[in-house]
Order: sequence, then C-alpha cells, then structure tokens
Amino acid sequence: QDAGWITPPSIHVVRNHGAVPKLSWAEHKLKITGVPRPCEVSMDELTSGKLAEVASFPVTFICAGNRRKEQNMTKKTVGFNWGCAAVGNSVWTGIRLCDLLNSLGITKPSKEHRFVHFNGPAGELPQGKDGSYGTSIDIGWALDRERDVLLAFKQNGELLTPDHGAPLRTLLPGCIGGRMIKWLCNMHVSDKPSENHYHYFDNRVLPPHVDAELATAEGWWYKPEYIINHMNINSAMFEPRHNSTFPMSKHKTLKVCGYAYTGGGNMIIRAEISLDSGKSWEIADLTRPEDEIAAARGTDKHWCWAWW
Repeated sequence: QDAGWITPPSIHVVRNHGAVPKLSWAEHKLKITGVPRPCEVSMDELTSGKLAEVASFPVTFICAGNRRKEQNMTKKTVGFNWGCAAVGNSVWTGIRLCDLLNSLGITKPSKEHRFVHFNGPAGELPQGKDGSYGTSIDIGWALDRERDVLLAFKQNGELLTPDHGAPLRTLLPGCIGGRMIKWLCNMHVSDKPSENHYHYFDNRVLPPHVDAELATAEGWWYKPEYIINHMNINSAMFEPRHNSTFPMSKHKTLKVCGYAYTGGGNMIIRAEISLDSGKSWEIADLTRPEDEIAAARGTDKHWCWAWW
C-alpha cells in the first residue's frame, strides 16, 4: 500500500516451487518446437523487435492462494496460509505471444496446433518426468491479441530479477500466477494439452467432498473443468489492519481502504462496504488509474487492481 499503485519488484509477491535457477542473459535461449519454423532464440534476438514488436503495459499478478489463510480456517486445503498480500501490480515489458507465433508460421488454430506448452528448466523440481514446472494454454487464447499474453523480460522498466523469472517468463494477464512460467526455457505447440506434473497437480479447485487422496484415487486431478486459470473477483482491506483497535476517544474518523481485482480483462466498477454485518452497504470511492492507459492502448481490457 505504501509503495503505491505500481509495486516495486523488491516487495512484489514471489512464489517458487524450488530454488531459483542461475540463468544468464548472454547464454540463455528459448527453444521453440511444434511450429512450421522451429528455432532457438537468444535473448538479444527476442528483444530486438525483429521477431515481434516490444510492448509494455501494467498487469496485476496474484497467487491463486491469495487469502488462502481464511479458506484454511474454514476447511484445510493442501496449500499454505497466504494472507491478503499475495498480489502486486507492475508494468511488464515483452513481446506478444501472438506476434511470435505469427512470425513462426502459426496464424490460426488447427488440429495439429491446439495448445501452447511452456516449461521452465529441466531438473528444477523433484516431481514430474523431467523435473520442470510447466503448463499449457489453448491456441485460441495464445493467438488472441486482446488477451495480451507476453513473453516478458522487464518489470517496471528494468530487466527481470532472478526471483521474478529472469531472463524470460510468461505473463498471462487476468490469470493466476501458477499458470505463468518463470525462467522460460521451452515452448512447444501441440495437439494435446500439457502433461506436466504441475499442470495437473497444482492449482485445482475440486468439489468439497474430494480431498487429495480421493482426487488421486479417482482421477479428479485430470478433469479439465476443475483447473484454475482466470482470477476470481476479490477484494481485501488495506486498513484497518486485521485485529486492530480503534479508540474512539482519540479519533473522530477511521480510514477504511483496500483493493479489488478480477480476471478476464473485466473492469472493477464499484466497491461497497458495510458497517452493520451486511444489513446495509455504502459505495466507496474508487481509484482506477488504468482507465487512461486502456484508452490509450485502444482496448477495453483492464488487467490491474483498483483501489478503494
């Protein structure tokens, strides 16, 4: 909150499944297969603008577990206790995935080209066939310019730091962080979705009666309808802090403020607050700096949090 609407990398949310790999800008290459013109692209080539135009815009990033502590107080999940600070908003710079795919010969979906797979370094993690963190998205999503999918190499105008995926990561606006691949090494276009361990066993919302053991025994992990991709609408308070007290003898007014976000490129249009356990509601003042940015970009997509 104190940092403002744009979050510095030093306090931006970080979620890793293992140790941060040591990758070099000079030596790193992105291997792209399953396309008419397969290739290995260096970081200098990728950022030159020759394969795709470089673009910058703000995007709010969240971990799917944001506020999971409150869920765990109701029913324990397999995830750990995130508070309400697993969120950040930065200006990301990269090349659009749709432009890169077009330059490599894919301009529309086909039976052979249905999904785009992304993988981090092999051997990075203990689980899965090759120990990589990976996932996939539908080709229609990847080719949709309005979705603004980026292969990003800068955050707030500076090259990515190791914690945030240096030298290259995917950035999927409106989606949970678990579907974005840091330290991107491989991209593959296929007729089938990813079979990576973490694509199936990470970030799923299953029916209340299905715990991890039952999901494994009955194959619930593999049901595509339970995957989490897009962010759900959410709001939380900056102030007053949880369990804080307000001595009415010392203060006449109390500042109440917070944030709100949603997925799908939708715009937060209002925030309401109740002081009587939901019996009545008041509309809060809303700050939405992204409006002018979206207008300048010529889009109705809103990828950032609003403050109220």
